[in-house]
This record gives sequence, structure tokens and C-alpha cells, in this order.
Amino acid sequence: MENPRVCLIVDNPLRDLDGLVLLGSVMARKGADVFLVPMYTQGYEVPSILPDFVLMNYARSANEDLIRAYANAGILVGVLETEGGIWLSDEQYMKSIRHECAGYIDLYCLWGIRQYDLFIKYGRWNKDKLVVTGHPRFDFYSYPWINTVDSIPTQGHPVVLINTSFSLSFPRFARNAGHEIRNLMKAGFKESYMKERVTAELKIRKDLLEVIKMLSSDFSDVLFIIRPHPFENDREYYTSFHNLKNVQVRREHTVAPWLKAACLMLHLNSSTAVDAFLMGKSAVTMDWINYDIIRNMSKLTCDLSYKCHSYEELKTIIAESVQSETYSLQQKHYYNDQVKSDIRALFHQIDGNTAHRIATAIFQKISRRQKKPSVKKCRIMALYGSKNSKLMKGWIDGISRFCMGATVHDFLRTWIFTRNIGLGTKQDKKLNWNTVTRLLNKIQTISDKENISFVSENCKSINLQARTCGSSIHIHQ
Repeated sequence: MENPRVCLIVDNPLRDLDGLVLLGSVMARKGADVFLVPMYTQGYEVPSILPDFVLMNYARSANEDLIRAYANAGILVGVLETEGGIWLSDEQYMKSIRHECAGYIDLYCLWGIRQYDLFIKYGRWNKDKLVVTGHPRFDFYSYPWINTVDSIPTQGHPVVLINTSFSLSFPRFARNAGHEIRNLMKAGFKESYMKERVTAELKIRKDLLEVIKMLSSDFSDVLFIIRPHPFENDREYYTSFHNLKNVQVRREHTVAPWLKAACLMLHLNSSTAVDAFLMGKSAVTMDWINYDIIRNMSKLTCDLSYKCHSYEELKTIIAESVQSETYSLQQKHYYNDQVKSDIRALFHQIDGNTAHRIATAIFQKISRRQKKPSVKKCRIMALYGSKNSKLMKGWIDGISRFCMGATVHDFLRTWIFTRNIGLGTKQDKKLNWNTVTRLLNKIQTISDKENISFVSENCKSINLQARTCGSSIHIHQ
């Protein structure tokens, strides 16, 4: 009997890769062939792999055609959202979901019970498709997986982490804020609200740059690490701080290693306040430069953060935090039973077992399947990208991808795109084989199970894969 094939769609590796690698390792140990597939090439690579099951990164409009195509080809479809824990409002969150896809989706893995209740109340979903699992990236804040979190060298300097979140006004993967606003309007946001947010973000970011410059001068022995949101353009940070030795802009790693190294985290409405809490680190929001429209985006991130009301107060907090390894604002200022209850409702159990819960749910769906994927349909889908067979662009990309090979095609496409607009590109979301290898080795050491080997191309699949599947990484026993 063949091992089941499972594709895990990776949206942004900086945020999502570690959790999906952990999920992939769990499934591989249970006998699955797991493929990590970049989001932007999935339309070509998923049908080339011919999987039994594909786990999508969300069920929004951008994935609607793909979900329908996979399901029509006989592939089981699941969803594990990349951003399913915190949202602006219940109404906005439910508008972002393409409920028309409910009939094509076999499994929806939900971050928490509050999300489950919303799906039952507002959606068109059968209960047997909904499973509350949590998200595996939060497994790394629990034993034993917390032992896999990298230790970042800091040359003996205390570290203050600054997590920014201005991806709307300074988008990394869109041409400008207007383009990003149009994208988010499709997800249920109102245009007037988005424009007001852009205005606030522009002012806040300008003030934040000045605060960082003052901190750099006042704390010359402290290393200030600016970690932009994965979808935020970071060019202004580099130009503003390139001559300051104790300010660095860093994108590598997930947020967990940086929190591990830091004595304090500064932010303005970043959901990583939850990560800081789970890592046992204090989160501080610079409230004197904030605006209500940003404060009101997430009650939980505010509840998990100490609100600092002036620059002088911030200086006192930083001075105290760098002098004590056990410094914490949590118990003293804001931690209570209600916050703990909210975290559980939104993020389920932070117990290190989320990957196992998701793997179990996927295997159950595969075991009950009634038919195998259609090889014929998948071969054709791999040539036009699975979205819309009537669009010539998909066929041109797919055929050139097949003729040149995926690796050459993607390199040339990225080079042309970068020269034209000079923004973050799909190359930024390319999966790193070495990163996956290193994390798998750590997981292997901790779990003490049978060996896992993996390859990054030319995996056993239908004949098209060797040419059209150059970006995915295969995890198997």
C-alpha cells in the first residue's frame, strides 16, 4: 500500500515554516510522504505531486479557484489559517472567509474554540469538517519543542527586540498601500477604515524612527533588533539606521529565537505580544505615539502589553530590564485569569501537541476517502496553474515552466520582477533546504524516533514533477 501524500502550503517561511516542518515530521513518522509547497507555485506543484490531501494556508478569495480545482481533481482539501488567532471583529473575520468553498473543503483546522463558534454561527459548515487544533507554530513554546529554538549570539550585549507591523502602509509584496487596500477590501475590510489606518501608521512609524534613534544614543551598550512584519517593506529602516552600530534590522528566523535572546520586546499592536507572553518575556507598547485605530485592532495584544506613556518611562523600563535576567512586567501589571481564558479561547491548548492533533485529523480524512485523485486532471492543471484554464497567462507560465524546468523559470521570473519594481518578491518566500534540514535534525534528536530523510526535488511522483516541481521540499522516512 502506497504511503499517503500530503501537501502543506507555506505562505511566508519567516512566520510559518517551523510549525509546518514540525507537522510534516509528525506525519512522516506516521507513514506519510509530506511535501512543503510554496504558496506562489502551488498551482503548478500540487497537481504535479498528485497528493491525497492538501492543507491550504487560508480559504480567502486568493485561494478560492485553487480550492475548487483541487477538490474537482479528487484531492482532499484542508485549511490551516496562517492568521487565525486575532482579528479586528467577528464580522470582519467571517467576511474574509470564502464560505462558498465549504462544499469543497474536507477539513478546517481552527486555532481556538472562539473561531469554531463563529463558523457554526455565521458559516455554512458541517461540524464534522471543523476541528479545533491550535496552530503548530505555538508548539515551540512548550516542552519539548522549546528546546529546538535557536540561541542567537548577541556578543554579550543585552537585546531589546522591536517588532514592527506596518505592512499596510509599507507593503513588501504589493506595489503600494493603495494596492494593498484593494486586496484587503476583498477580505471584508472597509476602504475608509483602511485609509484611516494608513494615515495613523505613517505618523506612528515616523515617530518610532525617532524613538529608536534616541534609544540608540541613550543605551549604547544595548543591541536594538528591529524585526519587521514578514509582509512589511524594511527599506526605510536600513536607510535610517545603517550608521548606528547598536541598531540592526534582522529578518532571519521566526520570532521565537529573537524573543529568547531579548530581555524586553517593544511593539505597537503586534500579535507577537502573544508570543512574548508564551516565551515569558515582557511586551511593552509605546502608547504615547499610538493612535486609537491601531490600539483597537486587538484587545488581547493590548491586554498582554504594558502601556508605556512617555519616553522617560520607557527609558526606566529598559534600564531595569537589562540589569535583571528575571525582569518581568507580566504578573505586576497585566496578567490575570481573564487574559489566560482569552488565550485559550483563541489559541486552544499551548501544550506542544498541536501538530499531532492536526496530523490525526488529516489521517482520519484520508482513511475515509472514497476515490483517488485524477491523474489526467492533475496533469492538465499542472500546465495552467490550476486556477483558471481560460486565462492565457496561466498556460504561458505553465508551459514555459515545463519547457525550461521550474528552477530556471522561477529564477528568470523573479529576476525580471525585481528589476521592474524592486520590491520583495516571490523569491523571498522560497523554501530554504538547509533551514528545513537543520530543524528536522533538532526534532529528530529531541523526539528520539526513527530517522527521517528528505529530498528537495525530483521526488517520486507523476512524470511532470521533475520539471514543474522545483520549489517543494519532500519529507519522508
